[in-house]
Amino acid sequence: MKNVLIIGRSDHDNFGDSLMFMFYIKKLIEINCKPFIYKPSRIFMKRIFDEGLTCQVFDPQVDKIDQAFFIGGGYFGEPDIGAGAWSERFLKERFFFDAANFLIENKIRYYIHGVEVGPLSNVDVLAQVRFILGNAENVVVRNLNSQDFCKKYLNIDVNFCRDVVLYESSHYCQDSASRSELILHATGKFLKKNPVSWIFRRKIVSYVKSNNITSIKILFDQSEYSELQARAVLFKNQLETSISCIVEIVEYTGVSNVIKHVRSGDRLITSKLHLGMVGLSVGSQVLCISDMPKNKRFYSEVFAGLGIISLTQAIMPWFKINQKYYANTRYSDKDQLESSRSNIRIFEEFVS
Repeated sequence: MKNVLIIGRSDHDNFGDSLMFMFYIKKLIEINCKPFIYKPSRIFMKRIFDEGLTCQVFDPQVDKIDQAFFIGGGYFGEPDIGAGAWSERFLKERFFFDAANFLIENKIRYYIHGVEVGPLSNVDVLAQVRFILGNAENVVVRNLNSQDFCKKYLNIDVNFCRDVVLYESSHYCQDSASRSELILHATGKFLKKNPVSWIFRRKIVSYVKSNNITSIKILFDQSEYSELQARAVLFKNQLETSISCIVEIVEYTGVSNVIKHVRSGDRLITSKLHLGMVGLSVGSQVLCISDMPKNKRFYSEVFAGLGIISLTQAIMPWFKINQKYYANTRYSDKDQLESSRSNIRIFEEFVS
């Protein structure tokens, strides 16, 4: 049995990262490999175990590793806000740089599979990412912009394969909850107590009214946001008071449950990448309101820009949420979707 180490953003309460780890862990178990995770947090491991999957926390003093993978995630690219602080944290934590150094020093082959690369404005961060990618046996990035960035700024030729979540989500969980016309993703962009979130909530209320939507779910995919949970109750009361509709708040109880409720919705409004991908994977219409580079890259490459609205546009007085902005897989580049289907197959080939 081969021991395989998985490295990624395993240190926080995040739906997308958890989902990617689960897909790869499940595949490793299927092909008779033993999965280990590099420095996960307790809540992250709980998410894995709650899905009935088995894996171990890597102990460098005890465990012998045959092969390692840096799996999908946006951890080699800056966010839309706070790039300077993000760069400082990346350099201070040295999480991925130290992982690569450990593997190199112990002569363990490692692969980069499905990451986002760029944008990167800090030269020291750029140097670390170049070092990590440059010492890998093989590098696969998850979008064409990342591929171009690697060539232009890192002088590294890499392969491309669409994000694993876009295809694998469609058959990971086949259960479905009670039908809902609209799923609202419970994120800070929509629920926090600030002027921008207030504008978004007003626009959502207007959209629900004008489209005669009668059933809504406010869906949480994280468990550590008590402030947002309280705000969700207030928004639910606002919707039910001003509009004749039924609003259900769905708390996070596991990754499969999140997918089950996304599958039940006709439309999904989110500000995050991977919940939107899940919605697209299971046939929902999706609208993402975000300035995150990784979100812009995804919707521009797969849907020619359909499905995403920038924050600047969304807060304009003239902007109204409209059906014409939504993306769904009927209007996507089929070759890009097929690329996601091959993600796990390529991963399996590297392992073998």
